[in-house]
Amino acid sequence: MSTSPVSALTAKVEVRNGAPLLVVNGTPVRPRIFWGHGFGSGGDNPLTGRMEKHSFSFDAVTDDSQCTLHLRFGEDSGTIIVDDIIITDDTSGKDVYRSDFEGDAGAFTNAWNYWCKDVKSPSVNIVTVPGKGNNASTGLQITLKKDDSINGFHLYSKAFPTVKDHRYTVSVRASSAPDRFIRPEVRHLGGDYRFYAGLPGPFVSEMKHAMDGGVNIVSFPVRLCWNEPGKEDYTMAISACEKVLSVNPKALLLPRINMNAPQWWRKSHPGTSMKYENGKENEQACVASAEYRTEAALALKRLIAVLEKRFGDSILGYHPAGQNTDEWFYYDSWKYPLCGYDEATGAAWLAKTGKNVPTPEERRAATGNIRHPEAQGNIIEFEKFRQESMTDMILALGRAIREGAPKKISMFFYGYLFEFAGVQNGPANSGHYAIGRLLASKDIDVLCAPISYFHRGLGGGTTVMTAAESVALSGKMWLNEDDTKTHLTKETSFPGWKDGGANLNETRNLLIRNIAFEAFRNIATWWMDLGGSGWFNDPALWADMKRFDAMDNYFMKNPTPYQPEVAVVIDEQSMRYIAASNAAYTTTRPLAYTSRSNFNLMGAPYGQYLIEDVIAGKVKAKMYVFVNALALSAQQRMQLTKAVGNATAVWCWLPGYIDGRQLSTSSVRDVTGFSVKEFPDGLNARVTATEAAQKYGITAQFGPDAVVRPMLSPVTEGSDEVIAAFSDGKPAIVIRSGKSGTSVFVATTELPQSLLRYIAKRAGVHLYSETDAVVCANGPYIAVHASITGSVTINARGTVFDAFSNEKIGGPEVTLDMKFGETRVLRVAR
Repeated sequence: MSTSPVSALTAKVEVRNGAPLLVVNGTPVRPRIFWGHGFGSGGDNPLTGRMEKHSFSFDAVTDDSQCTLHLRFGEDSGTIIVDDIIITDDTSGKDVYRSDFEGDAGAFTNAWNYWCKDVKSPSVNIVTVPGKGNNASTGLQITLKKDDSINGFHLYSKAFPTVKDHRYTVSVRASSAPDRFIRPEVRHLGGDYRFYAGLPGPFVSEMKHAMDGGVNIVSFPVRLCWNEPGKEDYTMAISACEKVLSVNPKALLLPRINMNAPQWWRKSHPGTSMKYENGKENEQACVASAEYRTEAALALKRLIAVLEKRFGDSILGYHPAGQNTDEWFYYDSWKYPLCGYDEATGAAWLAKTGKNVPTPEERRAATGNIRHPEAQGNIIEFEKFRQESMTDMILALGRAIREGAPKKISMFFYGYLFEFAGVQNGPANSGHYAIGRLLASKDIDVLCAPISYFHRGLGGGTTVMTAAESVALSGKMWLNEDDTKTHLTKETSFPGWKDGGANLNETRNLLIRNIAFEAFRNIATWWMDLGGSGWFNDPALWADMKRFDAMDNYFMKNPTPYQPEVAVVIDEQSMRYIAASNAAYTTTRPLAYTSRSNFNLMGAPYGQYLIEDVIAGKVKAKMYVFVNALALSAQQRMQLTKAVGNATAVWCWLPGYIDGRQLSTSSVRDVTGFSVKEFPDGLNARVTATEAAQKYGITAQFGPDAVVRPMLSPVTEGSDEVIAAFSDGKPAIVIRSGKSGTSVFVATTELPQSLLRYIAKRAGVHLYSETDAVVCANGPYIAVHASITGSVTINARGTVFDAFSNEKIGGPEVTLDMKFGETRVLRVAR
């Protein structure tokens, strides 16, 4: 393989005709990617009640005196027997490690250890038992009881050495009741526990299936190789890239790189590890540390230099990752202990404000569901600082990519604006509410997140975590990580596993829905084998990906911006005002998080936007829904009124109520047109639809059955239409129409599907369906996913064909007989 590129590949996100495209060497390419664990973990073998041998061989890529053998069995309840573990240096003919568990209890404790979440008191029992091993010898018996304490359970051996270029064979005998799997892996002992070798996994096979499906972009983990000075070693990173290219020489590589500072660095830089209010430290470096940001960026640039020199003509871009699950939100954002009590955060906050970090009690204190802008202004500013610290880290790494590989893609997880709206410690505790800073940066090309773990299963939608259409308006591309659990894996502990496909048919319908919706919204995607166990190791799935060639080619040749008639608008700055102590549960969670299921089922496509883009006049819709426009300046209020124009605007909960350092009902009137009565002590948010509204099909009762503080009640005038009222009769939802458009005041914190559909019809929004179905459309294409079994009537406004078979169905209105969870993709000739 060449050690330097003949002509280095160029890749960028380019806007053509208002739509973002992934462009490689000047030509648009399908933004379809396969993400696998690469060669960074081993495969599995089945374990049964029969004692069997499991073995693999490998060539050592480096000298390492501190290797260890990991044995993983999953976390289900049951009993495992292990025996005769032998590691042989085939080059020298000598055993470097042997364990047969004969002798006293020290046969295990002297040579082995284990790790799990609660290593001090786990639900596990490990003993040596005569007669249980191979050929009735002594064996190691491991009994597991499934609960949270054993999450991540595995055995690991004491250290043994390997010599570069020597060949080794690892063998283990094991059995289990009930059946399960075994995953033996050779790793480095300590530090990053880097992977060296294991059983063959599904990665190679999945890559080949992806190739057959027309997918040549491959993303996989690559080690940062941030070693101590003088000990730089990029062998593992180079080897990972070489192995991918050996399977698919045409592959475009998109390495994911974990950017956490290594243990040696954190020890030599005390005060830079995250620390919680209880004094406990986390193994994650603190993003508020300028020293960490600087040195991490330098480490990334060094790696990029090595990879570009060797693989520059094959690398699409770089995906630096960090913090919780690699997704750049503060570790354990939703758990009780608050972070931010390390020296680095304290010093940075002090330098910025001259103040100490607010106490945990101050951060949790609230007089209701919002923080008071005057009394708690310091907390609100601290939350802003924490968002900026997280994005400062991302911007530093983006700059490193741009300087080290200026013509390659720069990608980051960030911006889970709708997904984190219900975080118990307050949405802003995640650190994800400064996406505007990233969208303004020339050093960022792609932002990404998993498909939402809410309403993603059969009958649900391809629910997006962020303001995806604002990402596109900024000239960047959003990517959905599709980690749908397929029929190829059983129940797992991974998020979203209950919403996966139980069989091939269900899996195909979920994935087809997702690809179609993403294509229409100009969203990239990767199929992710999250468990590394072959979730996408089925050619039938990739054959479906291939079926989208015609659609993808259409949108590449005819870039079509996604401009739906319904705009769901979120304000990331207002999220800093949501109190901790689960105040989001009855407010922004139902408004911004769970409401997405109702938008999915409304019958009309919708887009997700930042409020700044509406203010700037970039969003043209018939219906705007402002889910959390709490904090608006006088200028913003004026600009919003102008931007909305004659359209329909839906204002939720406390629109414009926060005006600088005060709470103001006159500001509410400025932006909504409604005078309101103020209830500082709150009202029960449960509301009842009027008899007239119920005749229109609006749900009889809705809204959280809980007191929300503060609350407002719109004052009615003239021909206003009252849709719902609080329990004491005060107006809760009122529609006011006039020469300047329609304003809808929703004082409660829930937006039922029936209400959205009713308002949409009044606003003149085209409803493709008035039955429960998830619909998305752009250009000549429509996708329909059935949320019930039965007939779904689609008003397509043209002649309808099946998008895959080209069979004529009818039109302009067609009725489809669909089963629950079925997906149909249509092409319309107008």
